[in-house]
Amino acid sequence: MQQTRDLSHRAVVFLIAGTMLLGIALRLFNLGMPIWGDEAVSWDLASYASVFDVWHYASFDPTPPLYYVFLHLSIPVFGGSPAGLRAISVIASILTAIMVYWGMRQATFRRADAFLAFLLTTVSSIMIYYAQEARAYALFTAIALGTTLLLIELIKNAARPALLLVYGVSVVLLSYVHGYGLFLVTAYIFCAILYRQWRIALLTLFLVSVNVVIILLRFVNGSLPYGAAGGLTEWQSIQNLITMLHAGTLALQGTDAKIPFPHLLAFPHPIVNFCVPYLSATLFLLICIKSVSAFKIFDSDKKMLLVILSTCILVPAGLGILAGTPLSPKPQWLLRGLVFLCPLYYMVTLAVLRLTRLKWGIVTVLLVLQLAALVPYYTQYMRFEGAVAFEKLEQQTNINDLVVVDPWYMHSFVRYYYRGPAPITAHENLTGWVNLAQMRQQNPFSPVPIELNPPLRPERIFVYYRKDELQWSQDFPSVDIFVYDWHSLTWQLYEK
Repeated sequence: MQQTRDLSHRAVVFLIAGTMLLGIALRLFNLGMPIWGDEAVSWDLASYASVFDVWHYASFDPTPPLYYVFLHLSIPVFGGSPAGLRAISVIASILTAIMVYWGMRQATFRRADAFLAFLLTTVSSIMIYYAQEARAYALFTAIALGTTLLLIELIKNAARPALLLVYGVSVVLLSYVHGYGLFLVTAYIFCAILYRQWRIALLTLFLVSVNVVIILLRFVNGSLPYGAAGGLTEWQSIQNLITMLHAGTLALQGTDAKIPFPHLLAFPHPIVNFCVPYLSATLFLLICIKSVSAFKIFDSDKKMLLVILSTCILVPAGLGILAGTPLSPKPQWLLRGLVFLCPLYYMVTLAVLRLTRLKWGIVTVLLVLQLAALVPYYTQYMRFEGAVAFEKLEQQTNINDLVVVDPWYMHSFVRYYYRGPAPITAHENLTGWVNLAQMRQQNPFSPVPIELNPPLRPERIFVYYRKDELQWSQDFPSVDIFVYDWHSLTWQLYEK
């Protein structure tokens, strides 16, 4: 082990400023790419008239309503374009990187180590991916990191009342920005008990209990939305998580370690894709080993940071894995829900490597993996390639045509892209034709049948995004039906 000279204050200011500009540029580059289905849902829920309406209707979505309220407030400022909808995520992602540096310095780590953790967070491909998505994950990550750092400050300063109040508010926000926030709050309770901070433990337990009671009441009366997206937990799920922490957005085609959802592009070389999961596992093992030896020589502030961050990584990860087992009513392994672990992990990595000769080698490998993952992301990846097809659809349709969303749940997506003269309706196999206007005023995720069945007799019908046979097509024997084709990105005549 060796102690090297730290960066000067002036040097670190210049380095942070330069890295910040790089991080902003990486997040703004191609920010206006077309939105995909889940982002359209964000736009739809945020587009209600008032904050109260947004909170009410967003409560029917499996993602808690807080993000949609933030998005609702941001649209008048940044606009409803793809780039405007993603502005909150960009800002939250930049703030996350800044908090990483601040948290390391508060725990008395050297400027150089704090900067390297900041650098990893800034160029992390997984951080950049979710900074460019109009979903809750970047905001969730920022609030999760901020609340965790507040907890550390509270424990260090004997739970000062003013700071305790801010922490309590932050815990509430955390619980209402993403469902996995409760996993992290559970880790806070363990940390508070471990350090015998009973006021913090009781406050956190009280806030969690209130939230759990609300969830149980909604579950009993049938109003609790529960998303079943994702998959079951497997042994490979742990490997997927470890690979995500080290390699970011790589889909690793040709292997069994596809991460995260939605699957992204991998390196064009199969041998690299094969090696990356094993390289990630090796790095993880080395960091775990070094954490044990580092703990023995840390002072109290550094030990506290390491213990709390490690707890806030392991407890949510463990609970997330359990959520994908039969212990959960609708088992699902939601890897992207654990994206908030990334900045915590980068902080732990630089903390435990600070006095080892392996530091520069491991940090270099991590930087290479993250930056290399950005190459296919920026050059090949597109969230939705069919935006041009909707632009053409606006030009070729008239008021006598009909745009049909089948299945119904893609209605937000179609309404975002299609602003032409033809009316939009939806279909669901069990419900039949869906009254979209009435559904949005009741429950935007529960189809309401339309009174007139079929709704009207159009000249032509354009369908998005059929997966099965169109059972209702026989109701229109003399009408040409055009279906969106995923391969050609055009509207093709449907053979009845």
